[in-house]
Amino acid sequence: MKKIIFALTAAAFASATYAQSTVTLYGKIDASIQNTSTTGMPSQTKISSGALDSSRWGLKGSEDLGGGLNASFQLESGFSVDTGAVRGASNLFSRVAKIALTGGFGSVSAGLQWTPYDNAWLDALDYNGASAMNAAFYAGVHGDNGNTGWGNAKNSIQYATPDFNGFNAVVMVAPGEDAMPGMSASRYTGFGVNYAAGPLAVSFGQETLTPMGSGANTNGWILTGSYALNVVNLFAAYERGSTPTTDETGYSVGASMPLGAKMNLAASYASETTDFKAAGADDKTTAFGTTLVYNMSARTNVYGAYLRSEYTPGGGSGVTTSTFSLGVRHNF
Repeated sequence: MKKIIFALTAAAFASATYAQSTVTLYGKIDASIQNTSTTGMPSQTKISSGALDSSRWGLKGSEDLGGGLNASFQLESGFSVDTGAVRGASNLFSRVAKIALTGGFGSVSAGLQWTPYDNAWLDALDYNGASAMNAAFYAGVHGDNGNTGWGNAKNSIQYATPDFNGFNAVVMVAPGEDAMPGMSASRYTGFGVNYAAGPLAVSFGQETLTPMGSGANTNGWILTGSYALNVVNLFAAYERGSTPTTDETGYSVGASMPLGAKMNLAASYASETTDFKAAGADDKTTAFGTTLVYNMSARTNVYGAYLRSEYTPGGGSGVTTSTFSLGVRHNF
């Protein structure tokens, strides 16, 4: 009888433990017909992946460990829907691969994960291919620690505080794995401070990348904000970056508004100037982007997008690139 009771108790405990664990498959598929024209080049029409959002799929899960403690993981892979190819240096999980413990103390996570700088960037305006901020800022001196150029840091550990009346802070360290005899490994450090309450959200992110065996740091910081009015949502960002040979300054403004129950219009403008310290003239990039999105359902929408950017090298002639996209995006 005791053996039967013990077996039933163990089975009930196992069932309860299993019920507290969840694993979710999720992703986005974004495909479009896209026409691009650049000064001095013939126009090109193609099937494109990720005109608004990078196509990706992922797995995430969590387990309640009791006592307010939770364990979780996330694995996320980017791909090109037009070819089926994996994006990100052929790494399967090139976007995110992390594990975390969360409790009353906050959250500690380790692996490949988005940086505090990049998370502040995301808060400024939808991070998509038709965002002027994306077009003007993306090629700047800020960046990750050499993983994919998407703003995620490999080999990283991050601590995030709990929420304090809308405030929270994050700190990230990512020691490199490239040490050589007589040369120290590279290192990435970053931190962020965020506030969100009611219609206002403000984020600050800073990062420093120290190359292998060198003190020639790349530094960057970004301040972003958004405010939700009754109809229109406003966004703004300001960023600075520097290397031993360049200084960079950029800003972005944008707005989005609904057009009826199922449609949304967004537009943004951005400008970035790169000062080459040894040269007399600066490079400048400006961009304007707009999108019109129609929601066919809670998970599927169709869109039209236009992005125009102009790059003017110091003392040279400007090069303009214009891109039109008509596409469909599905979330699962």
